[in-house]
Amino acid sequence: MALKKQHVVVLAVVAIFAVILLAVIASEPAGSQATDDGVVTRVLQAGEGDGVAAFPLVLTEGDPEHESSHVFEALAGEAGVVRASLEIATEELTVHFDSAQTSEAEVRSALVAAGYVAPSVEDAVPAVLSEDGSVQRLGIADDHGFDPPYILAKADVPIELEFEPGTECRTSVTLPPSGATYDISSGAVVTLPALDPGTYPILCSGNAQEAVIIVQ
Repeated sequence: MALKKQHVVVLAVVAIFAVILLAVIASEPAGSQATDDGVVTRVLQAGEGDGVAAFPLVLTEGDPEHESSHVFEALAGEAGVVRASLEIATEELTVHFDSAQTSEAEVRSALVAAGYVAPSVEDAVPAVLSEDGSVQRLGIADDHGFDPPYILAKADVPIELEFEPGTECRTSVTLPPSGATYDISSGAVVTLPALDPGTYPILCSGNAQEAVIIVQ
């Protein structure tokens, strides 16, 4: 059935509006930021992106709108991340990205590394249980940050961590459960007592979280 003239006009107007809208979005300069109806959005690179993912965040400063800047900075160096929007009320982050350059998993990994998404078992490297089951061991390197940054351990078994020589603020670490500090500037082997199930941070001398032990 042929379209009426007025329908053709309406469709043409809608199409033109859509083109203009896409052009405006694409022309927004990287770094531009706006708040609209409780959502803070920052453009991280030009374009629209063909992928989208949402992440519930772990925010600690008590002011999500202010902290959004730090969240956006954590993604600023990630190739393919086009823009990110933080809904203040729910503290959920929506990220638009170019799937040819990155993926939802890579975006999530960047947010986990920055401490804004809680690590899960899938993010962690398991400690190796000794033959007699009396201890579990894992080596930790320092390559501009601890590697691995997420450690999976069994509950009720002591944990032996072998640190390679630390650099920058990682020349000493504070470990659970006692909060004792250890010098690892020349490397060190530290044995932790058996831990209850939970998530335990490893802090550097600057009191920043550098790694996490996930105990199950």
